[in-house]
Amino acid sequence: MATNKRRNSRTKNGIKISEVGSRRRLEVDFTVSVAGERVRFRRFSPFDTRARTQQWAEAERAAILERAGEPKSSSPRVNPTAPRIFKYWAARWLEDASNPARRNGANRRQSIESKEAVSRVHLVPFFGRRAITKVNEDSIDEYVHKKMVDDGLAETTVALHLRYVRGILKFAKRKGSAVERALPLPPNLTRPRVERVRVPAALSEAQTETLLLSVRPRIVLYAFFTILFRQGCRVGEVQALRWSDIDFENGTINIARNWDGQEFGPTKSGRPRRGPLHPEVREAVSRLPTSDAWGLLFPSLRDSQRPADGQSLLRKLREQAKSLELRDETGERIHLTTKVGRHSLGRQWAERGLPLRSLQDLLGHASLDMTEIYMHWSSAETAQHLHQIGSGRRPQVDEIIRRLRGEGVDDFLLRRAGLLDSGDEQ
Repeated sequence: MATNKRRNSRTKNGIKISEVGSRRRLEVDFTVSVAGERVRFRRFSPFDTRARTQQWAEAERAAILERAGEPKSSSPRVNPTAPRIFKYWAARWLEDASNPARRNGANRRQSIESKEAVSRVHLVPFFGRRAITKVNEDSIDEYVHKKMVDDGLAETTVALHLRYVRGILKFAKRKGSAVERALPLPPNLTRPRVERVRVPAALSEAQTETLLLSVRPRIVLYAFFTILFRQGCRVGEVQALRWSDIDFENGTINIARNWDGQEFGPTKSGRPRRGPLHPEVREAVSRLPTSDAWGLLFPSLRDSQRPADGQSLLRKLREQAKSLELRDETGERIHLTTKVGRHSLGRQWAERGLPLRSLQDLLGHASLDMTEIYMHWSSAETAQHLHQIGSGRRPQVDEIIRRLRGEGVDDFLLRRAGLLDSGDEQ
């Protein structure tokens, strides 16, 4: 953001509001005194008008003082040298994470949401009233025991919590008083992780068919999840689709953008990809209300320039899946995540013996390491071939094509997987 030009800056009640960049987003900048220190607040406003931005900034300033435990009169602390409690430093650490004025810029939105949730649900209820100097190795071991034994959290989840604890302690050492700056960091905050094969939640072909048929009467929901399951897109990529990305004449779909919840950007791999349009997707999209070429396929009902809420649609699909009692091989109920469509498509092609590099191109992965998780669903013989076969035409590829055709897989799907060129059709 340092390269963005600020213009039309105005200051009212100690709050500076500027227009930033070509989009002229409103930026708020002010400082407050917290525990005798000057704390800077610099963020983009969630509003488009200066009046509402001013009200929001004043509310944020009051909230900072309230969270710091200081009255608005800024009365001095009883003992300025005493260490402050963990809850205070957790709040300061979260404010710093979302502050674009910090040296490395603000954290990503997903990281901030994760830190806020872990701090609110786990860390503050346990450590909150302790002085920061009392958060030592013994108290951390007590926390680990409670979360892993009593609450049943996974080891990797608790390891993430401990990373955040260390971040809060380091922040207190950097910003605190002389007593807090002398705070020793407990060793070995991160526990060793258990090496295990990560098996993503995914549906079989039969389960996918059952789920999509159950939502077919609901036009928007059916179209959204048909693209998700049949094209292997991410939720944000489906949200970002425009009518110009669907080429009905040539039967192709262009995946070039992603919606991160706030704005449009490139896909996760940074590369656009174009592939054949699945027949079910063509039929589902043709039932949607049409718009101009640059209009979104799934616009929000409140603002046509923003996409529909993907989480809301996913909740509806989860409710439908719960009613269908979809379960995995172990009998456990399948929890549908935002990537369930991609994982399901990857599973189904891995079960058919699709070469690893073709599966990588199909899903738009940046590296083969990301694609190897689908080898869980391949037989031992097929898994060996997946490492050996690339995207080129080899005798092994021809054998896979013959076997897939024998299983009833049509040429469209073979082209979609990159196994077949247009001149190779029977």
